Amino acid sequence: SFDYGFCVGGAYPRVDVIDKHQFATTDNSVDVGNLSSTRSDMSAASSVDSGFVAGGYPTTSVIDKFAFASIANATGHGDLSRSCSYVKGMNSVDNGYCSGGYPTTTQRDRYSFASNTTAVDDGDELGGHDNYGNGISSSTHGFAVGGTPSGGVPSNIIDRFAFDSGGTAGDWGDLSQ
Repeated sequence: SFDYGFCVGGAYPRVDVIDKHQFATTDNSVDVGNLSSTRSDMSAASSVDSGFVAGGYPTTSVIDKFAFASIANATGHGDLSRSCSYVKGMNSVDNGYCSGGYPTTTQRDRYSFASNTTAVDDGDELGGHDNYGNGISSSTHGFAVGGTPSGGVPSNIIDRFAFDSGGTAGDWGDLSQ
């Protein structure tokens, strides 16, 4: 949100906690709710007023939604088109994206913030950095950055796709390492 950051779920041990911390102070975070299940390695996205987490380990297709302004548990917001974990999250103004992941895939799902429906296949990343990595969003494009292919060495790949057209991402450049 504009005023708060959120830390959701986690591993070792897996938790279902939604923590909220204020940007303007050095106060500790506060537990404001729970996910629908304990999990880690999810993709994250945000609309103006809500946070979304999709997929995660143990491998699932669940999309959870939580409001920034309330203290409440997350609610179900549809499902991804596949079960996945170790995924990259991005968001446009209207949609969340869940890209790559395990089981090893280059698929990118798109789900609407406005409706509780099943996500659709929106295109693919380039191969070579399916698991882990980071998702980054600009106002017009999503970027899949770094990561590790299943059983491979870490990747320096940066892919880019347009939010308004989807499709296969293009090679945008490389990380320095």
